[in-house]
Amino acid sequence: MAQLTELNLNTFVRGDSSVLRWSWVKQEAGGGTTPLSLVGYKVALTVKTSQYDSSVDDSTAVQGSDNVLFKIDVDCDDPEDMHGIDPTLGQVVFPLSKKATWIAPGAYYIDIVVENKSSHRTQTVMYGKLNIQGHPTNRLTTDETDTFEDLGV
Repeated sequence: MAQLTELNLNTFVRGDSSVLRWSWVKQEAGGGTTPLSLVGYKVALTVKTSQYDSSVDDSTAVQGSDNVLFKIDVDCDDPEDMHGIDPTLGQVVFPLSKKATWIAPGAYYIDIVVENKSSHRTQTVMYGKLNIQGHPTNRLTTDETDTFEDLGV
């Protein structure tokens, strides 16, 4: 099994819609990368306050709730979930809605897990930190859900 390296991802503004783009690639001996196909896989991004999963069941997470834990699932074989991206290229777009980012500013821990849909085997392929930054003008309502058109995807 390959050793995971913790990554520090982008900073997102609290209460703003955004997307997190991620690619599953294999590091080649010469330093280059090759995309790994996501055909037949599901991918999940989990955002939490603690570094490691606790006894909290991720499936009970509510976007933007006080436990600041949310999970975004993508079925890589569903064209609606993939938004026009070819799963053979190993790329995924995770939508971050206004409700998801409407959490206290600070650093949050994330992990990305891929699941083979036929064998149901899972593998954590990345973990790291995601930063939410506050600012003085995020006063808009978060009651409306976002669409991918709202996110510019």
